[in-house]
Amino acid sequence: MNHLDFLNLADELKTAHDEAKLRSSVSRAYYAVYHHIRSYLVENNIVAQKARLPHNMVHIFLFECAKYSGRQELEKLSRKVEAMKVNRERADYRVDLTTFNIKTCETIVCDCHRIIRDFDSNKGQELINGIRAYLTQSHFPIPYRP
Repeated sequence: MNHLDFLNLADELKTAHDEAKLRSSVSRAYYAVYHHIRSYLVENNIVAQKARLPHNMVHIFLFECAKYSGRQELEKLSRKVEAMKVNRERADYRVDLTTFNIKTCETIVCDCHRIIRDFDSNKGQELINGIRAYLTQSHFPIPYRP
């Protein structure tokens, strides 16, 4: 199983006429983004394979890398990942919200596709070096093991 399995399920659920399925589409789309970025960090020895990576660290890594590399697109990407996390939390925990309709969920899932594509276009040594610089300055071990 990989992140695309989550994204494919999100695509299937995003047009359901059932609120639980719509909310699940948002949650699955977020986890597709999270696992996609996490697997890249593991592959590049930034995060230990079995480490539990707190969700906020994904966008923190991207945000801090933007500061070290001067690449504004990484800061924007970080904010998009953070916004997706908020959407996922609302979908999973705020059952009182009635904002999860087909149009909203289609937009959110589409945003996740875009986040993954944008992340992939920013992969490279500069991204890895920026995250390593952040971890080193913050006195975290590399690979990261919380």
